Amino acid sequence: MNGARKWFFPDGYIPNGKRGYLVSHESLCIMNTGDETAKIRITFLFEDSKPVVHEVEISPMKSLHLRLDKLGIPKCKPYSIMAESNVPVVMQLSRLDVGKNHYTLMTTIGYWEE
Repeated sequence: MNGARKWFFPDGYIPNGKRGYLVSHESLCIMNTGDETAKIRITFLFEDSKPVVHEVEISPMKSLHLRLDKLGIPKCKPYSIMAESNVPVVMQLSRLDVGKNHYTLMTTIGYWEE
């Protein structure tokens, strides 16, 4: 078994910013190394609004880099992520923050449970 079925990322935040062709964003990177399709329910929790749920599928032995700004997650609003999968997967959260005078890339492995 590689990975876990439940993943948590408490620190989500998509900053404003654009420089050239680069746009500030976060990506949830998911890897399915198993032999079964992963069906993943991703719940975004906010401080002051209702949760938002998205579902994705990842074929066996594939990866997905899910741009969260493309899902309609608002910029400059803190959120947390809870992801639940039918099979074990590996996840990481990456943030690119670009501004007038900086490029910052942050990546983290979340907390996981079986």
